[in-house]
Amino acid sequence: MLVLVALLPLAATINCGSGDGTNRTIANPEWAPFIDIAKIAICADKSNKLYAIDHVLVFYEKAGSCQDAAFSEILFGATPDDILCQYSDNVAGPQKNCPDQDFAALFEIIIANLDQADLGLGPDHTVERIPF
Repeated sequence: MLVLVALLPLAATINCGSGDGTNRTIANPEWAPFIDIAKIAICADKSNKLYAIDHVLVFYEKAGSCQDAAFSEILFGATPDDILCQYSDNVAGPQKNCPDQDFAALFEIIIANLDQADLGLGPDHTVERIPF
């Protein structure tokens, strides 16, 4: 089992009734800086997704049809300046870097399981898509 370093809660979703018996998720305002990054992303015609993990981390994944910078996967802490791990394509080829090695194993699981709703983290973690 992976143990996350204790961080202050980043955000939570608010479930609101939509009147038709279903709930919809509204993004917490603390996610706004991450949403701004995703909204202006270039080369994101194939994928452009944000996830909140355990209400303390944000994972961003984008991919596109570009010759260079065709994909980027970033694990953030509480702010966009707090990059815990990054895997991206650039002119030198794919590059992976985890300045905070405490998150390297978690990041490896996430990037190996992008096709799963829980990003491969299982029931011990909360993974929520951040709408934008």
